[in-house]
Amino acid sequence: MGRIEWRVPLALLMIVALALTGCRGGGEKPTTAPPTRAPGEAITLEFWYSLGGNSGKAVEALVAEFNQTHSDIKVNATYQGGYADIMAKVWSAVYAKQTLPHVAHLGAAPLLGDTGAIVPITDFTDGPNGIDRSLIRDSFWDYNSAQGQLWSMPFNNSVPLLYYNRD
Repeated sequence: MGRIEWRVPLALLMIVALALTGCRGGGEKPTTAPPTRAPGEAITLEFWYSLGGNSGKAVEALVAEFNQTHSDIKVNATYQGGYADIMAKVWSAVYAKQTLPHVAHLGAAPLLGDTGAIVPITDFTDGPNGIDRSLIRDSFWDYNSAQGQLWSMPFNNSVPLLYYNRD
């Protein structure tokens, strides 16, 4: 599969797997509203993302393509600002026990594992319809794992840089 071709199924798996986390019970923990569907209606999933510029346009194009090819699922993608902005919004929702999006594009998702706000997705990625892990570098899998579980999917990777004038 080519570089772009595997992103749509990967995004689908990520969206569906994380949406299923909202169906899990549990006391006073933050919630992800379960996807709702009336008979014959599409499931609607909320997706927060943090990529702007051309990368944000690429995310919007992937979501539009996904929505066009999956009539039973509707993804509402909402730009939430940069990496720090979306992380602050997600953590605020976790601590305030507010409803979270079904899917959020943020780094360090394994840190949320102890909060009960998310559940591991290892069973989805390693199951019979799972992902060929050889298509993605081991370091990306490692970054998204903790306690022997996969908590998020490698979607993209960037290296923030700082340039400064020594003079």
